[in-house]
Amino acid sequence: MPERSALKVRDARGSSHAVRLSLDARRLAHFRGQYRRRRRLHRASGVTRLFAQEYPEYEPAGDPAEMLAQAARDVIGRGGVVGLMHLPMYSEDRQVMLFLAQAFEAAGLATCQFSPEQQRWQGGRASVECAWFKGPIDLLLRFVPAEWLPALPRRTKWQNLFAGGATALCNPAYAVLTQSKRFALVWDRLSVPLLTWRSLLPPTVSPRKRNCDEDGWVLKPALGHEGDNVGIRDVSDAEEWQSVCLAARKHPDNWAMQRRFQVESVETPEGPMYPCLGVYVIHGQVAGVYGRMARRPLIDDGSRDVVVFVDR
Repeated sequence: MPERSALKVRDARGSSHAVRLSLDARRLAHFRGQYRRRRRLHRASGVTRLFAQEYPEYEPAGDPAEMLAQAARDVIGRGGVVGLMHLPMYSEDRQVMLFLAQAFEAAGLATCQFSPEQQRWQGGRASVECAWFKGPIDLLLRFVPAEWLPALPRRTKWQNLFAGGATALCNPAYAVLTQSKRFALVWDRLSVPLLTWRSLLPPTVSPRKRNCDEDGWVLKPALGHEGDNVGIRDVSDAEEWQSVCLAARKHPDNWAMQRRFQVESVETPEGPMYPCLGVYVIHGQVAGVYGRMARRPLIDDGSRDVVVFVDR
């Protein structure tokens, strides 16, 4: 059975909660591959429910898959068709989509799983054309990096995922604008004050403005994910750090520098580890939490997944 560690957090109202992090010494299996944009929604939902059966004194922090399915039903109505667009050649992406399909179907919705090449748009409405489904869909869920879409064939009319489409979208492609680590560089040009975001995000600058090798800063790819290619001086391996610095100097507009902050470690049966909590928000409501831990203060694709509970 997994061992447990506790972490104190505060919610938006300032109330303190003890969050239990269940640490599986065998670690949850994960895949490493070219495409590392691994979502953890199924772990924050299904895996957490499985572990919760063994710890009745705690409860999950939510169920994002169930809330997402309910939100989709509210938008398109019971019996509507949800298209789950993903890259089926990647086993973990396929696993997540199979899990989500079960959640949507349990909410009274039909589903269709397809690859990006099989999407079609006509008159602004999305449809799917493949061997097992041919016809319109009522909601399209994108599970593909937005920056990969321009490589699709012209017939897919993928531009509708950014603008112009009339079909409901979950994770629309224009979300890439705020996903970019360089988004903070244009905040002063926006009419929206972004007060909360400004108060929480560490200072962010372009590598053109500072020395990449400067201490106290973290180098991040603008569209990075999973901590891939994130570099922290004296934390990253020397060879890894030099490689990141070289890439940032060569293509500074593809990178961002963020001021480093100190992370408190959590004591575990395997020694101190550094936690990272991610919160799912659906329709403005907190839907669940997933966690990761690492032996060093850098969460990347080598970190382990943990189950997050809250005290009842």
